[in-house]
Amino acid sequence: MAVYGISDLHFSFMEQVNISDLTAAKVAKPMDIFHSRWQQHYKQIWENWQSMVKPGDTVLLAGDTSWGMKLEDTQWDFDFLHHLPGQKVLIRGNHDYWWQSLQKINAFLPEDFSLLQNSCLAIEGKTVCGTRGWITPGSKGFGEEDEKIFQRELLRLEMALTQGKKTGLPLVVMLHYPPCNEKNECSAFIELMADYGVERCLYGHLHEVKAEKELLTKAWGIQFSLLSCDYIDFAPIFLWEE
Repeated sequence: MAVYGISDLHFSFMEQVNISDLTAAKVAKPMDIFHSRWQQHYKQIWENWQSMVKPGDTVLLAGDTSWGMKLEDTQWDFDFLHHLPGQKVLIRGNHDYWWQSLQKINAFLPEDFSLLQNSCLAIEGKTVCGTRGWITPGSKGFGEEDEKIFQRELLRLEMALTQGKKTGLPLVVMLHYPPCNEKNECSAFIELMADYGVERCLYGHLHEVKAEKELLTKAWGIQFSLLSCDYIDFAPIFLWEE
């Protein structure tokens, strides 16, 4: 079965979505206030996802899934995703304020969802290790508090990689934040991934990436992929299959 990836869905449904009439969906935070290409972006995601993903496939969601402030606010966002095919594997993004304890979230979400939080999961012949990540040293505005969070996330990534190494499978890392600064300089995140022999790093967070912005594709022996839905035209991208 195949594995796909997408991130930064930024859903905010106010009521259960009528799948037969997506144009009538009511949202609390329309994303087209940021750019016209986000107009009813959920309709684009639904149609693209349905055309690509099969029931036995897996979709990796690299954070910022819902604008909900509380877990109960996300009910219709996850109901919408639940009606899409495939298993869904989530990590936390910087806007996922609804993210509480894993026990509460697991009790709330349908069975087709799995969570990664400083942990790993074997998926179709590879082990995916996940944590939120943070902006890295050298990033614009990086300060003392950022350094504290960065070091904490570094430890969390190492926890996930330590678990993942025990599986003996090729390692993939899923972060929400990119693992480097705007200059694509090597960071402790990347050094850690290289030390563990990670073959691929998936991330989101970046929006309205300009054509002249050079993103990392492959460096330090690692393949990098940006999954933000507006960057990949609101369609899950194929990652691998066993």
